[in-house]
Amino acid sequence: MKIVNNLGRQFDKILKKAGIKKGTIQDIRRTAITMWFANGMSEYDVMVLSGHSSFATTHEFYLAVADDWVDRARVATTQGLRQKMVHFGVHPF
Repeated sequence: MKIVNNLGRQFDKILKKAGIKKGTIQDIRRTAITMWFANGMSEYDVMVLSGHSSFATTHEFYLAVADDWVDRARVATTQGLRQKMVHFGVHPF
């Protein structure tokens, strides 16, 4: 097993080979934590797995993404309701 002495430099090489112009190792962490939330893990479990000592840190940096999902879900629901109302001959709001 080879020890990587400079993880940042190796990561930059990986990004370049993948055709990604900008990124950090922290981006991988953010993506993982965001996916945990998106797939239903509890806030407590995410906090523990991510190594945060308080919910405040988890909320500040990662739950803001969930707010965006809630807003998009509201828009999608409203659009779907309007389509159903038109289909049934009810004037949409």
